[in-house]
Amino acid sequence: MSNPVPMLQPLIPLDVIQWQFCAGPAPENFCFHEFTTTADKHTLRFIPSGSIELLLPLTPNKALFLIGASKTLHTVSLPPDSHYLGIRFAPGVFYWPHYHLPAAVAEKNITYSNPEDYSPIMPQNLTRFESLEKKASYVYDNILPCLRKAYLLPVVSNMVGRIEEAGGNVRVEDLAAEYSYSTRHINRMFMDALGYGPKDYCKYVRFQSVLAEIERMPGRNNSAFIHKAGYSDQAHFQREFKTFTGITPKQYIRLRACTE
Repeated sequence: MSNPVPMLQPLIPLDVIQWQFCAGPAPENFCFHEFTTTADKHTLRFIPSGSIELLLPLTPNKALFLIGASKTLHTVSLPPDSHYLGIRFAPGVFYWPHYHLPAAVAEKNITYSNPEDYSPIMPQNLTRFESLEKKASYVYDNILPCLRKAYLLPVVSNMVGRIEEAGGNVRVEDLAAEYSYSTRHINRMFMDALGYGPKDYCKYVRFQSVLAEIERMPGRNNSAFIHKAGYSDQAHFQREFKTFTGITPKQYIRLRACTE
């Protein structure tokens, strides 16, 4: 699989305090983030990306959260006044004590409240590392190798990479012609492995590319770029933006400006 597009979750920094981010030791597979919730800010909003999120509690006796890929905006309520380390797996990547394909947790938000239930993936001494980078390195070197990694069929992995290379602008019919499968079979392979179809993933990648452009140049008129990204018109883009983020592009830009 090619290096995937960086799947952004730009609403999370707005929902918490003391937020940090790093690509980690393996940027092609993981992103790491660290944050603190407060009594008032402890509900996180996840936009569709095709990625699985794992939230490890750094505050003792708090719950661990496993958040599967969702097709719409997904909210998660965390304990207030808590410190968390988040791991964002690249689409198609998943590590867990028992072997599961990403599809097994799609559209699910699983809470592990008892520390004994998640002890195999949560060392007690992780807080001894001051920096996020050191925490990420420790997780990568000492925790993930003890877990079981999900493996996609090579053809599914290749198709995921093909969609990423095209910026989401590829039709399922084109994938069918290129890989000599029917569109129905490709849809079934994606659903069985990832929990969402190839057309869904095209939407995620396309939206993420525009979102990255907005993050880079929030004051820019995005009409030309939106059309280039594959949206039929502004109304199409705004509908999808609202579905994925819960707010309009203008509201998002204003919200981001207020936090900078």
